[in-house]
Amino acid sequence: MKKKISNILFITISLFIVGTFAFSDSASAASFHHMTAHFMYKLTKLPKYVVQKTVNTHKSLYTLQVIHNDIIVRRVAKTRHHKKIKFSSKHQLRLKNFGHTQTWLYAGNNSWLVGAKPVKHPSENYYWDTEIARVKYPKKRKTISKLHNLPRLTHLNYATDMAQKDYPLLKRSEVAISPNRRWLLIGTVDTKNNGHFAIYNFKEINSKLNQAAHHSKKTVNLKYVKSVSAFHINKFFGTGPNQVNSIQGYEIDNKKAIYISRELKPASRNSSFPREVVKIPWNATNSSDWTRYKINNSHWKKVATELEGIELSGKNINLTVAYHKRNKSHDVIGNRVYKLKNIAN
Repeated sequence: MKKKISNILFITISLFIVGTFAFSDSASAASFHHMTAHFMYKLTKLPKYVVQKTVNTHKSLYTLQVIHNDIIVRRVAKTRHHKKIKFSSKHQLRLKNFGHTQTWLYAGNNSWLVGAKPVKHPSENYYWDTEIARVKYPKKRKTISKLHNLPRLTHLNYATDMAQKDYPLLKRSEVAISPNRRWLLIGTVDTKNNGHFAIYNFKEINSKLNQAAHHSKKTVNLKYVKSVSAFHINKFFGTGPNQVNSIQGYEIDNKKAIYISRELKPASRNSSFPREVVKIPWNATNSSDWTRYKINNSHWKKVATELEGIELSGKNINLTVAYHKRNKSHDVIGNRVYKLKNIAN
């Protein structure tokens, strides 16, 4: 009888412990939502490479591709009600040896912010950009090969709250501008995979770039520019359950919430990986405070996908999606733009 009671007590206590830990795990997990992506545009007459970023303006559509370490931006006038967008190399800007970026942001006066100064670390497959340049989009086809002729933001390792003595090497950088044009977000990842986020007054940064454009050096060193706010997330990038294993694009809303699109490039055994947009409230260093949106579309069953850059548009997000063959080579076969409705504040 005593043995039976002991067994009952053991089982009861065990269930209590398991239930307690299960509840704790559930309470600490990020919230998940399933979301359908709605088709907007099919991008055609482009080189068979991934479109890293699209920008959808009132009259035009821009695409950014990285081809052999060159950044190529193309623009086409939109035709009303047409979902199939045809591009041409006649309206093209090539930035020679500018590296890998998913940043292409309008900065006013026909000027755009774009990634620059690529660096490849031993553990990386890409030449990630470590500076942000400002460039004008040309009226006709043009190639720019000299970075030192462009005004640009440098020393992006200062876009953080982490002490510089603790900061490893800068691995990659991207920027985003809030819809109200008030905030400039600089997002970076260091060589120890920590994620760094800092916001600056966009008008102040743009003014400093205007001044730098008239100087011989043309740089704005962030060591000497105070951010409005900054934070970092230790081990932000990685394969753990509380990490982000792919960073495809950054956005920031007027309330300073950060949005990051993620999906790994198709591999030989996987045609597609989990597709997500992760929403991170400002200063939310704990992943339990994040919201993860699982993205899907019925058409994606036929292809291997790779989510790319994102663009805030009101409460919606425009999402660029690369299509790959479902075979071992996973060659790029096309690019499309989808809309995620009512995802932003």
